[in-house]
Amino acid sequence: MTLVNELYQDIILEHARRPRNPSALVGPEVVSTHEHNTLCGDDVQLFIETQGAGQDARIKRVAAVAKGCTLSIASGSLLTESLQGKTIAEALLLVEQIQAAATGAGSVLTNELQALGSIAHYPTRVKCVTMVWHAAKKLLMQPDSKSNRV
Repeated sequence: MTLVNELYQDIILEHARRPRNPSALVGPEVVSTHEHNTLCGDDVQLFIETQGAGQDARIKRVAAVAKGCTLSIASGSLLTESLQGKTIAEALLLVEQIQAAATGAGSVLTNELQALGSIAHYPTRVKCVTMVWHAAKKLLMQPDSKSNRV
């Protein structure tokens, strides 16, 4: 497989062409954050709705409204599918695994998320993949923050 094919694996292209959960969420338990990469123009608004409290709270719904490159859009789409139904603790662990895999620091990813791990070979594109995951970590670390309420 060539480097370009590795970077834009079929799963990345599928999620970029048809992103999952691309619409804003509204509700009393929805928090959101906005991230923008000034270097390339990638832009994402992430929405997370939880049910319950503390680290045992479950993620009920996730949405990412993303604009930018193929990797950024696909990463947001994969995030929305991967975090739904997880507890806050499980989601934070997955965020750490993605960040480690994307930067080449290790971590074995399973299923569709393996496609994101190939980015470690392209340091200039790491932020394209990790920006939405950083946004998720920010929201998951402070899920009850009033400043993040929609």
